[in-house]
Amino acid sequence: MMLGQDRAQELVSRAVEVTRDGGADYIVALYSGKDEGLTRYCNDAVQMSTEYSQPTLYLQAGYGNRLGAAGTNVFDEISLSRLAGQTRILAAGSTDRTHM
Repeated sequence: MMLGQDRAQELVSRAVEVTRDGGADYIVALYSGKDEGLTRYCNDAVQMSTEYSQPTLYLQAGYGNRLGAAGTNVFDEISLSRLAGQTRILAAGSTDRTHM
């Protein structure tokens, strides 16, 4: 099931807050999600029907002149902290933007 608009905005705000607390100078957070379904028919009869959701939170953060980006589909507090930490780790290993 997809998150409602209020919950999605709350999630994005919390991710930005956690990332800013981790020292990020620049942050972009994007929540994306969709509900999908699939129904299989055989001989004019439904054989299988399923529905699923694919919510994802993407985060890009800049630390000085370096950028890191990561995403998650788990939205608890620990996962948001890990996501913010992952952007920092990836930024540390990225190319310095001033030399591009």
